[in-house]
Amino acid sequence: MKDKVLYPQAVIGTNSWGSGAYEKAMRGNAVGMEGFRATVYAARRNGITIFDTARDYGNGKCPKILGELATDEICISSKYTPFRKYRKGQVFNAVEKDLRDFQRNYIDIYWLHMPNDIEKNLEEIIALCKMGKIKHIGVSNFNLRECQKAKNILEAENIPLYGV
Repeated sequence: MKDKVLYPQAVIGTNSWGSGAYEKAMRGNAVGMEGFRATVYAARRNGITIFDTARDYGNGKCPKILGELATDEICISSKYTPFRKYRKGQVFNAVEKDLRDFQRNYIDIYWLHMPNDIEKNLEEIIALCKMGKIKHIGVSNFNLRECQKAKNILEAENIPLYGV
């Protein structure tokens, strides 16, 4: 956990990548693989190396698109959104699927995207971090009290809270 911490100037959001209907609604047209490839290359040329995604982005297609296009210089930021009550192994399974789709053995930044069952979800994320499958941990959509709770849980394991 002592590797260089990333402080990006910009992050490329990929919410609509792979969803033709959503792309048309957002941009007026659908973007194909060549457009995604051009975006990745242009971003890299301009020093933008972090791409943010999630399991459901592009109706589930975005993680696979990033897996095809991302090089080792690209940092992937992904997230787990606990919509339902916690079930043991759900975070682990989500990360394993992401890793297959990303064609990698680790995720650079992994976010707990909602404060549901904070302790149990972070327990799995911490275990994945200790296994080397996640480099940095963040939380999003948390209020201040929830952020502090997450920070305390992580600090007890000597893991810094990467971002909120």
